[in-house]
Amino acid sequence: MEMSRGVVPKPKIANVLTGIVACAVLLPVAITLVLATGFLFAGLQDMAAARLLNGFGLGLGLLWLIDLVGLVLLLGFEAAGRAEAEREDHVDEE
Repeated sequence: MEMSRGVVPKPKIANVLTGIVACAVLLPVAITLVLATGFLFAGLQDMAAARLLNGFGLGLGLLWLIDLVGLVLLLGFEAAGRAEAEREDHVDEE
C-alpha cells in the first residue's frame, strides 16, 4: 500500500476541501437571508429581533472570513505538497 505524498492524505483533504468550499459558497447566502430578515424586523419596529439578527449575521460573516482563510491555507499546503512530490519524482527519474 502506497502512502500519499501530500501534506495531508488524499481522502481526508478531499473531504475537508469539499466541506470548506461548500461553506464558502453557502455562507454568503445565509448571511444575506439573516441580514435581510434583520432589516425586515427593523422596519417592523422590532429592534430587539433586528439587533439579534444583525449580530448573528455579523457572526456568520466572521465565520465566512475564517472559512476563506482556511481555504486559502489548505490550497497552499496542497500546492506545496504537489510541488514537493513533483520535485521528488523528477529527482528519481535522473
